[in-house]
Amino acid sequence: RSFFTEVTPPSTLQQFFRKPTAGYDLGDMADDVIGLMDGLRLGAAHVVGMSMGGMIAQTLAARYPQRVMSLASIFSTTGSLRVGQPAFKTILQLLRRPPRNQRESVRDYVEIMRSVGTTLEW
Repeated sequence: RSFFTEVTPPSTLQQFFRKPTAGYDLGDMADDVIGLMDGLRLGAAHVVGMSMGGMIAQTLAARYPQRVMSLASIFSTTGSLRVGQPAFKTILQLLRRPPRNQRESVRDYVEIMRSVGTTLEW
């Protein structure tokens, strides 16, 4: 079922630069993880989080270190605007018009992954 709403969705720039509103934050989400672990009767766990999940996992480890046996944070940051920000080139890539077909979609994905990726020197 769909319906009409008169709320205008935020622009891409507003989504990047507006200050988030208070409400349900990372701490609340970390507390929810503890609630789930308690419900499952898990004393401690190895925790993996990706993107925002990585931020939740970091908060979980900071608040409940005795419950986190190890932590893997993938494609994540601390949440501080002073660290972990994408390069301007990457922001521009993400703001480009959507691809028109599958070929353009694959090309765009490869370009973005090259931009954000890295190689390990062993």
